[in-house]
Amino acid sequence: SSPGPDGEGKEVKRKRKTTKEGEPKKPPTCFMNFIKKNRARVREEKPGLKVTEVTKVLAEEWKELGTEGRREYKEEADRSKSKYEEEKQRFIYADAQRVKKEHAVKKELLLAAANQ
Repeated sequence: SSPGPDGEGKEVKRKRKTTKEGEPKKPPTCFMNFIKKNRARVREEKPGLKVTEVTKVLAEEWKELGTEGRREYKEEADRSKSKYEEEKQRFIYADAQRVKKEHAVKKELLLAAANQ
């Protein structure tokens, strides 16, 4: 949530974008892949850390990693993104077909009702 329009006062809740049933989830970023792969190691090395503190440690490691060290995570993110784009296109096509079919059924029902 965020503050009101004037920057003060009552907080305004943001509406979440609703997803349609069957819509593919967005792919993880390079950083999210890095976190997923390294979170267990950091928690094992430093068992007393809170989740937010683990993320801060991983963020520092990410900053120090450099371009060469980030390459594998970038490649993984690119593969995930390509797969997501393909799934998204299939979903969009299937959803358009579903909507087209629904409109045809509604039109048929309206015509049948009008002819009675």
